This record gives sequence, structure tokens and C-alpha cells, in this order.
Amino acid sequence: MLMQNVDRDGDGKVSYEEFMPLCLEILVEIMKEELLNAKRPDELEQYLCSLFQSNDADGSGYLVLENLRDCLRSADLGLTRLQIHAVLAAADTDEK
Repeated sequence: MLMQNVDRDGDGKVSYEEFMPLCLEILVEIMKEELLNAKRPDELEQYLCSLFQSNDADGSGYLVLENLRDCLRSADLGLTRLQIHAVLAAADTDEK
């Protein structure tokens, strides 16, 4: 059943493009539980907003991937390198 859900093109193989969304979904669920266990939701939201604002040097409301990576590494969130990589992979990279 899992293979059918992941193998979107039905070729009987799981490509990188098919595999990554599944991994990201799993990591997001793991991270969500870990983060919510560490802080109350309102505390977490306030902390993340403050963290973002302190790394948004030009006040544009956007972080370049390098700043986001540094931000997550320095944050006291207990994220592993793999979790940080997953967040970066899911980041919206549209330049506005």
C-alpha cells in the first residue's frame, strides 16, 4: 500500500522526487511532536517569530536559504542536521 502511494508514476520504482515528499512528511510529524513537547504552542510561535525577525536583517519578510539554515542551526529547537535539511528542502525559494 505504501509503495502504491509513493510510486506516483506507477513504474514500480520510487524515484528521488517521489521519495523526498514522503520523508519530508514523516520528518515534519516527528519535528512537530518534538517541538510541541518542548514548548507550549504560543511560546513556540512567539519564539519562532522573534527568531525570524532577528534574522531578517533587511526587514523584507524573507530569509535567503543560507540565513534560514544559520537561523535553524543557532536556534534552541533541538533539530538534527537531517531535520534542518528537510526544512530547507521544503522552503519556498521563490524570489519576490
